[in-house]
Amino acid sequence: MMKSRFLSCIACALFVACCATVSWAQNNSPKVEDFEISKSGPKALEINYSVMDDEESKVSVGVQVFDEQRQRVGVVSITGHVGASVSCGDNKSIKVVFEKDLTSYEKLEVKLTADDGYQVAVQDLVNQVSLDNLKANLEFVEGRRFPITLEDAKHHKEVRQYIKDKFTTEKGTYLYTQDTALESFKVQNIIAEVGGTSNQSKTYILSAHYDAWFKSPGADDNASGVAGLLEASRILSQYNFDHTIRFVAFDMEEHDLLGSRVYVQGQKLTKKEVEGVINFDMIGVFSDKPKSQKVPDVFKEIFPEQAAQVAANDYRGNFAILNHNEASQGLVTAIRSSASEHVPGFEIIPLNAMYNGEYLPDLAASDHFSFWQAGISAVHMGDGGDTRNKFINTKKDKLKLINYPYMVKVVGSTVAALAKLGGINHAVSYTKSYNPSL
Repeated sequence: MMKSRFLSCIACALFVACCATVSWAQNNSPKVEDFEISKSGPKALEINYSVMDDEESKVSVGVQVFDEQRQRVGVVSITGHVGASVSCGDNKSIKVVFEKDLTSYEKLEVKLTADDGYQVAVQDLVNQVSLDNLKANLEFVEGRRFPITLEDAKHHKEVRQYIKDKFTTEKGTYLYTQDTALESFKVQNIIAEVGGTSNQSKTYILSAHYDAWFKSPGADDNASGVAGLLEASRILSQYNFDHTIRFVAFDMEEHDLLGSRVYVQGQKLTKKEVEGVINFDMIGVFSDKPKSQKVPDVFKEIFPEQAAQVAANDYRGNFAILNHNEASQGLVTAIRSSASEHVPGFEIIPLNAMYNGEYLPDLAASDHFSFWQAGISAVHMGDGGDTRNKFINTKKDKLKLINYPYMVKVVGSTVAALAKLGGINHAVSYTKSYNPSL
């Protein structure tokens, strides 16, 4: 009888401990209810809300306001139940005073966020990278899509819609396009973003181009990059970040970087707004076989340390290459350290394209170069192009070349880096529109 009671006590204790562990692992985000907006003067809005949290008595509350162009509106002051330590409960209010009269705007979007400070495990995001999703995305995108013939233009249009559909179904993203008619082409960049919850939010961009070289099915170049972009956006869009994470599918990279040039110039991007760019271009070809990686003679001279590292590995093409310039060293460090921590054993070799690639044009031959020209920190994550894939820009750049397990490593490393750079948090966001004319 004594033994039975003793075992019952142990079982009960284990059950309680297990429940406590599960409860901690499933920490719930705060909940906001009764979110209402009303005018509080010619230049002011009042925001009313209630906030609850299952685990915490206080949360951090923030407010951001955007105009009809999704540009942040100038604010003089934000006062009330806002800031780092707001007690949970009903009847909370915030007053926002603007620089301009409310009638200056056609529509305002008010974003209210609440964060309980719970630390999200970055490894949980990395573990969500799906080989099956990468494969499905790549198989759809692969195919001739340089829009110069009717057949190729048809698939180019199908890929556009596929990207939009994927971005639209992601719960945390805001989708828009940038359309331009230029040099006989109708260029359309497709953009989605997860807005940052901080009032001092900056932007990190993950990009890939969705066109392909004329007459090439472009499996590696660059259906692989698009597949990685879509999978990364699927995962990251489920979370909130202090800073904005933007996903951009560029059009017409194969025509003198047309899409990214239009984007950088048209958006008037500056390094003050954009903290960093990671560009996926050719992330699909990897091999553990000796002699599967070539190192051009000029690279042996300019990058002796990296060349020696590849030679010591018997020229196996089982690593990613990170092209960067001097201004992008911080991004390189973040990506490589994230890979080391969250995708152990995966090697990423950096190559510094000195002077923005003026003397090494092969390291500037993708959309990251458009950002370099604007003084914005940017890197190119790739597999080395024709130093590993001899079928780049040919009819033989097909699905059979792709190594999906290594693509999982590339995307996992990038997801981890963006989660950390973006400042992943446990916030919830609620957005409501307000029409000043009503």
